[in-house]
Amino acid sequence: CGQSVLTGVTVDLSEGGVWAEFTGESTPPEAGTALILTLHLEDAVLQAPAAVVRTQTRGDRWIMSIRFVDLPEKAQDRARRGVSQALREDRARKPHVALSDPRG
Repeated sequence: CGQSVLTGVTVDLSEGGVWAEFTGESTPPEAGTALILTLHLEDAVLQAPAAVVRTQTRGDRWIMSIRFVDLPEKAQDRARRGVSQALREDRARKPHVALSDPRG
C-alpha cells in the first residue's frame, strides 16, 4: 500500500493546529480527513495526529486549516515553542509541513 504525502508551507501556526498552503493537481483532502502531520520547526520536528478542518482551493493551490488531534504534552510544548519562535521572528521564515494518510 502506497502512502500519499503532501508537502506545503505553514501560513500560520497555533497550539491548536496549522493553516498551511499546498500545491497539487489532485483533489485536496476533505474536511474531517485524519492525517499524520509532520511540522519542521527551527529546533525540532513535530509529528502528530491531525484532521483537516476545511480547505480553500485557489487554482492549483489549497489553503488548509488543520487541527491537532490528541496532541501529547511533549508535542504541545514543541508547538508552543514553535508559535513563540514564529512570533519572535515575525514569521519571516515559514516552517514546512507534510501530511500523510495514516491508513497507508
